[in-house]
Amino acid sequence: MANFRSKLFSLTGLFLLCAFTSQSPIRALDWTVDITADENDPGCAPGDCSLREAIAAAGDGDSILFALPGASPWTITLTGALQQLSVVNDITIVGPGASQLAVSGANLIRVMTVQVGASVSLSGLTVRNGEAKASGDKHGGCLKVLGEAVVSASRFESCQAWNGGVSSNTPGGDGGGVFVAAGGVFSGNLLVFVADVAGVGGGALSPPTVFAGGRGGALANAGSATLQRSTVSGCTAGAGGGPFGPGGEGGGIANLAGGVLRLESSTLSGNRSGDGATFMGSSGADG
Repeated sequence: MANFRSKLFSLTGLFLLCAFTSQSPIRALDWTVDITADENDPGCAPGDCSLREAIAAAGDGDSILFALPGASPWTITLTGALQQLSVVNDITIVGPGASQLAVSGANLIRVMTVQVGASVSLSGLTVRNGEAKASGDKHGGCLKVLGEAVVSASRFESCQAWNGGVSSNTPGGDGGGVFVAAGGVFSGNLLVFVADVAGVGGGALSPPTVFAGGRGGALANAGSATLQRSTVSGCTAGAGGGPFGPGGEGGGIANLAGGVLRLESSTLSGNRSGDGATFMGSSGADG
């Protein structure tokens, strides 16, 4: 009997060990950005980990932190050849403070897109000088949200949606700072939007075409957006395209068809809708 009980206890212990092991959560990892250069080497090695590399390395549930060299403030300037940052997993990015660290698109590229099915929680950064450059991907100068973005204690500054050119035959891009696509979710708390601009409408003189300026200088929402305890100031919707295009609507915020928007304890001040284009004394309507 003693031998039988010993075997029973051993089998029971093995079962409990297997059950505990199968249910133990995988520990989330911290990735530390420790250089300001924008590069895309394989991996994210200590002493040589860029923000781009950290985002590529981070898996679901992981966090990205910063330990940058030298004294603040720091600027991470993205390289046009490497294109925008793309978030494809559920990650958290924790910056040292909006006055301490800026991520810039250098007026060459959008700073970041959160892809469908992905989620980013971002705090303590300034995102600036992002610009959407392609007519086929023209919305959201600094941030385009296809999945979910939760952003706090951050700034969106001098961001620019796509500007239509001569013969582009398309309206200007929406959402100078942030564009939330249908199905996307954006939640902002303690944010500042300043000097963000939607895109100028396209157009041509011969034959004359009329395309409107983009909507929502700071934020254009076609999904679900919440803005709490935030400030939107000095932002502008897009000007109309030549020769007689109407100006864009929503100097600060444009809630587009299908969008659900909640504003709480926030300030919108000094924003302007877009001016209509003027040609030989005639002009399109202002936004």
